[in-house]
Amino acid sequence: KDDRIFIVNTNSTHMRDAYIEMFTEKKCAAYYDRKTKIQKIKAGNTVCLYHVGVGIIGIGKAITDYQKKDYLSDKDEEYFVPIEFEYLVDINDRKWKRKAVHAWEINCNFTTSHRFRLTVFKLPSEFGDFIKTTLANKGNKKLN
Repeated sequence: KDDRIFIVNTNSTHMRDAYIEMFTEKKCAAYYDRKTKIQKIKAGNTVCLYHVGVGIIGIGKAITDYQKKDYLSDKDEEYFVPIEFEYLVDINDRKWKRKAVHAWEINCNFTTSHRFRLTVFKLPSEFGDFIKTTLANKGNKKLN
């Protein structure tokens, strides 16, 4: 069984506000030519939302396998997975960016050099505890 963690980019580089919908609808998503990357995520997998220039803003479990929906007027151009978040940074908090787990914190702690800009990639399962602990230490409340 592959228990690695999926890191899903919020795509803010190409779609500035997509992360807001991911936050409010409690999901991870990918769009258009990158959408199929989401298909690897299965119900029960641990998933993190990564916001470029900020860091990991959420961690939780996939509730179902991927689903499809229209994006704007484009049929089935969004693939998404609903997430039951254990921690989710409150993007309505003025200081929310400080409460994220930065890529450099993860790479420094594990002496790795992961590039967090990919649409979807995996990290070893032991990174999950570090991410959760760091989110909690930065004042994020546990949701479930």
